[in-house]
Amino acid sequence: MKPRSERKSLRACLSTILDPRRRQGRIYPLDGVLILLILAAVNGESSLRGMWVWAQEHWLQIRAGLGERWKLMPHPPQYGTLWRILALLPQGELEAALSQWVGGRRGDILSIDGKSLRGSKRRAGLPALQVVV
Repeated sequence: MKPRSERKSLRACLSTILDPRRRQGRIYPLDGVLILLILAAVNGESSLRGMWVWAQEHWLQIRAGLGERWKLMPHPPQYGTLWRILALLPQGELEAALSQWVGGRRGDILSIDGKSLRGSKRRAGLPALQVVV
């Protein structure tokens, strides 16, 4: 097992994911948006709308922990922004980043569960968006 100082943080693992948005649409950094969604899921939210509402209610605490760039953001990303990011994000990349993070934590106790987001079924026969808790 790697010493704690050599383990990659969740943010470092998430920052390896390529942002699927065009450069013009990148107001909020992808790794921070994913952390925001993970925090909401860990706090019991099971729908994207619930995660968005939770982020609005806890915005001051969330942005304080996300770094200097986020402190300038007056409000969390809009619901449509969150939906679009999740719709464009290749599921395999997120799974790979989370696996990399979990893999460095052998010996730590982690409980991970996958959920389908209510109301997230997409057009063209694509499956509903998944969240890992």
